[in-house]
Amino acid sequence: MKNRRVGDNQTASLPASQERDDRTSRLSVLKHSWQSALHIDRSQITAVQAIRGTIGFVVPLALGVATGHVVEGVSLAGGAATLGAVGLTYTYRARTRTLLLACAGIAFSAFVGSIVGRIDWLAILVLGLWGFGAGLLAAISQPAMVIGIQSVLALIILTHFALDPLHALLQALLMLVGALFQTLLAIIPFPRRYTTPERAALSSVYQKLADYTIDSVKEQNRRDIRSSLLNAYTTLGDTNVRSPQGKMFIALFEEAERIRLLIIALTRLCLICAAFAARARDAPCTSHRPRACRRSTRCGRPRRARYPLA
Repeated sequence: MKNRRVGDNQTASLPASQERDDRTSRLSVLKHSWQSALHIDRSQITAVQAIRGTIGFVVPLALGVATGHVVEGVSLAGGAATLGAVGLTYTYRARTRTLLLACAGIAFSAFVGSIVGRIDWLAILVLGLWGFGAGLLAAISQPAMVIGIQSVLALIILTHFALDPLHALLQALLMLVGALFQTLLAIIPFPRRYTTPERAALSSVYQKLADYTIDSVKEQNRRDIRSSLLNAYTTLGDTNVRSPQGKMFIALFEEAERIRLLIIALTRLCLICAAFAARARDAPCTSHRPRACRRSTRCGRPRRARYPLA
């Protein structure tokens, strides 16, 4: 009877312990999720670019209010606002190219939207075509996706204004001027901010490489270093490799990849050596001189005598 009671108590305690473990795992997962959601990557903060975008939006609007041309100021500010947050983390060349193409896309979309806004079914058809084109651009690259989204946004906004072709052309020109003003503010180079994306990408690569060097067997470190190298490769693909800074960035990237390959080779070599050592430790005694060795009680491998006999 006592044994039965002990067994019943053990079986009753198993679900309680399992439930406690499940609760602990849920709390740990929830804590990790909150930490990931509240984590702020300071390398992605672009305060200077954000200030430029704000200036590009406020200046046309303030000039329009000050001169009494509020409608024109709003149109200029609208063209600048659509490009204020475009490519804040891109390289200098990639952001310049993206902004210029987005300016052309916004102006053309504004012109088309102002014309077709008077006909509902035509506006819906054109909007569907623009959305389909934006989806195709999203499959090409992220800058192309941004250009498509900004063009569709300008088309949606301007379809609410039914204008004749002349006024639609003037509206498109005003938005183009505002977008070009925002682009001009964005491409003004700063000495230290000119290569910020490249330096941030390489800094992340070497930080992940340090973690990978400490523990090269951990799968999370492997994924982190691969994603960092891919991000740096994409970022450096838009930089000027002929400039001295570009050559330095490429050399640092190649050196990081060389270090990663060397760590992989050394890790595999250590694993092979450990496997051979374990196999040699577990091998049976093959000595032809039984007096020269004695069995070890710990591993079973023969151990050489301190003073072997001839």
